[in-house]
Amino acid sequence: MAVVVVVATELTLVNGSGLDEWRLTPKQISRYMLWTYISEILYNTIIMTTKIAVVLLYLPLTYSYGAVSVSYDVLIFFLPIHSLLKLNITWQRKVGVCAVFLVGFVVTIIAIVRLQYLIRYLAFPNIGPSSRHD
Repeated sequence: MAVVVVVATELTLVNGSGLDEWRLTPKQISRYMLWTYISEILYNTIIMTTKIAVVLLYLPLTYSYGAVSVSYDVLIFFLPIHSLLKLNITWQRKVGVCAVFLVGFVVTIIAIVRLQYLIRYLAFPNIGPSSRHD
């Protein structure tokens, strides 16, 4: 496909790309416009195909990234609890610090629920309109 784009681009150069349009014949302008149009369509097709390929390449990593992220969040939540209980501060401040960590724990629970929905959603082979569950 890239070879075809290079050929189409070369044909736009041969037919007047980069030249003053007042020096071109109507036939050269028509050919230039035709090959420019063809090369733009081909170029956009290549770009879209490349983007789709990259997305499909990284799609399986979504599961593993989500699992690693949740594991890391749980680890970060439980690490400071022992130290927190040993702190020499009033119980009101301990409750405040625990509330901050509780917000992190709630976010971790939401990430786990999101991962479950993501796994269910990506399990469908057809992601078109027929896969909706209305």
